[in-house]
Amino acid sequence: MSASALTNLDRCCVHTMTTKPWSLDECVANYQKAGIPGITVWRNVLEGRPVQESGRVIADAGLRPVSLCRGGFFPAADEAGRQAAI
Repeated sequence: MSASALTNLDRCCVHTMTTKPWSLDECVANYQKAGIPGITVWRNVLEGRPVQESGRVIADAGLRPVSLCRGGFFPAADEAGRQAAI
């Protein structure tokens, strides 16, 4: 792989969970500043704000929304463990 391929961020995406506890606005500003073109938004950063406003913030920054992640994973070896985690 060439050095230029390693520094090309055209297909890069960062999840908002990766930079927790940043707000959506902080994620958008910092990803844009770093030259990261894609964002996956976890639902927790949308709480308390209109979805349309969130979409506008992302679009105005020139970021490409890649996906919306629901969260809520409760891994455990058995049903009792999952229920305890919930």
